[in-house]
Amino acid sequence: AALSPMLAPTGWHVATNLDWDNLANYLGAAGGGKLKQTGSTNWNAPNTGATNETGFNAVPSGYRDDGGTFYNLKMRAIFWGVTNDVIGSPNSNFSPALFYDQAILSTSSTFSGQCNGLSVRLVKD
Repeated sequence: AALSPMLAPTGWHVATNLDWDNLANYLGAAGGGKLKQTGSTNWNAPNTGATNETGFNAVPSGYRDDGGTFYNLKMRAIFWGVTNDVIGSPNSNFSPALFYDQAILSTSSTFSGQCNGLSVRLVKD
């Protein structure tokens, strides 16, 4: 579904790896904390570095496997993204992530299996 052209309204697109990399570079080393909702209501403690100073308000939705089971709730926010050059190909999944115990925005992880459920963020064109 993340690769469907019908997912985003006109003038928007699913965040690409370049979008996520640009965001990580702009925010700096503790950029993940700047994106995370503060406190421990939704995030497990210690929710390292969480300031939400960007207003992104990321919550730890974890992921859902192809059998419908949820994992890593309150621990991770994992997002679908696509690579810029191979949109629509079977290997175009890209999964930036935020973690409860780290202040970084990881932009190098690839979540295997397109049958899993991850969060999606859209970017205005």
